[in-house]
Amino acid sequence: MRRFVTACALVCATATPAVAGPLSKTDVFAGPTGFAHAVAEGARFDDRLGGFRLQDDPAGGFARSGSFTLPSLRYFAGFDRVVPSWNADCPAGTFVVVELGTSPDGGKTWSKWIEAARWGDRETIKFQPAGEVVKADGEVRMNEDTLELKQKADRLRVRVTLRTERPAVTPLVTLVGMAVADKGQDVGADDTPGPAWGKEVKTEFRSQGWEQSDMSYRLCGPTSTTMALTAHGLALPTADVARACWDDANGIYGNWPFIAAGASDLMRRHADHLPAKSGYRKAFRSWVAWPADWKYVEQEVLTGHPVVVSIRFGKGELKGSPTIASDGHLILVKGFTRDGDPIVHDPAFRAASKGRVVYDRQELHRARHGGPVIVFHPFE
Repeated sequence: MRRFVTACALVCATATPAVAGPLSKTDVFAGPTGFAHAVAEGARFDDRLGGFRLQDDPAGGFARSGSFTLPSLRYFAGFDRVVPSWNADCPAGTFVVVELGTSPDGGKTWSKWIEAARWGDRETIKFQPAGEVVKADGEVRMNEDTLELKQKADRLRVRVTLRTERPAVTPLVTLVGMAVADKGQDVGADDTPGPAWGKEVKTEFRSQGWEQSDMSYRLCGPTSTTMALTAHGLALPTADVARACWDDANGIYGNWPFIAAGASDLMRRHADHLPAKSGYRKAFRSWVAWPADWKYVEQEVLTGHPVVVSIRFGKGELKGSPTIASDGHLILVKGFTRDGDPIVHDPAFRAASKGRVVYDRQELHRARHGGPVIVFHPFE
């Protein structure tokens, strides 16, 4: 039986769908149903490939540029943070541009299109002609991987532009995700016992300290991602994962959407090493989610998907941690004890014998600060 990608919600129907007021929410667009209401110009959805590609050029090959715009999402409760994500296959000479727009008044007025990222062949991106790149507009600005708003908005839209410098090849976009939150509201933990309590996904431990010393301290995200992929039979060198996740524009390895896009790209490139899974097909999907509490992570673990989680904490706030405090760190949650405490691979540990650690549920919830997580679905 084939199963389809789900997040906190899967938007696949009418334009401007109404979203009842959660503190945080994730919408994932994928496949012919998810992309059914996108408006394309110079691009088209390819049923055979399962994503948007550039339109055919009558002269041969593909058009040099094209785009698609998803229906605007309406959030009645409002939001002030957005983390986009995307999955794209970008051969040499191609890339995609992801842009976001927000409205504070139900779509009467909109911000400019804010460029969230350029993803694909880095050499091609590097040598693009200089042009207007909008990273801020009034009270809306892109801060590395997060769109930040000083005043809450209630509508969100996204546009993806596909570009090629080689007419014979086209980028292919197979997934777009939108994770939104209202960071002005506190998120309480849901400690109700669930079926994931007592479950643990088998993964291989990796330490970021095992990598070369001049970069190891920056590699918590790629290292956690490397461990997550081992749950699905894909064992790659951490250095390879780090290269796939690198954000050239901001000079970081810890960009959440880039980690998701890089993981999807790696799964696609190493598809032959992913063992077949009865009743499923290979999908190579990864996205950023913004769950309110542990229940979303528990559901992922229950279905065999360990989750990368971002945390920050002060001295004495996370007992058992290999570091005294952290302004920002990524770990892998791979299970839960029978009492509901998260079972974690923390890449800051150097020894594999100590790499599996159980953190207190409430302490880790507070350390997460209601932030995004990254999920990985090699199959659907």
